[in-house]
Amino acid sequence: MRRTLPMRIYIAAYALLFGFLTYLGLAVAGVVPQLAERDQSVPLEAVLVFITVFGVLQIAVITAAARWREAPRRRWFWIGGTLPAVMFFADDVPKIVALITQPSWAAAFGSAMLIALGTLVVAAGVSFRDARRAAAESGSID
Repeated sequence: MRRTLPMRIYIAAYALLFGFLTYLGLAVAGVVPQLAERDQSVPLEAVLVFITVFGVLQIAVITAAARWREAPRRRWFWIGGTLPAVMFFADDVPKIVALITQPSWAAAFGSAMLIALGTLVVAAGVSFRDARRAAAESGSID
């Protein structure tokens, strides 16, 4: 089975979210401007390790979604692969919503992040359905 359009959208949305994660990591490290004030009670090293771990998980999911031959047939992959991105960004949804209310470029950044996260979740659901349909047609169970 080839990757369907929702599966390709999933990969693109995940790559975009990885870009956001990279920007946030660079902002915490002080390389690029920060969108909002960082909580100083959490050590910088802990934040960078946290971002790095989720970044590696996201790279693994993006690579598997794009390159693994069995991914289009494995319905569990599309839902399970969504978890690292959702777990990382779900905690920050109130902060992202607060960014949207600011009259600056941060509003566009926050809006794009929420749209990408929503697109990823919807694409995961549709990809799950497509993989289930393909498995049913081929008679295989995963």
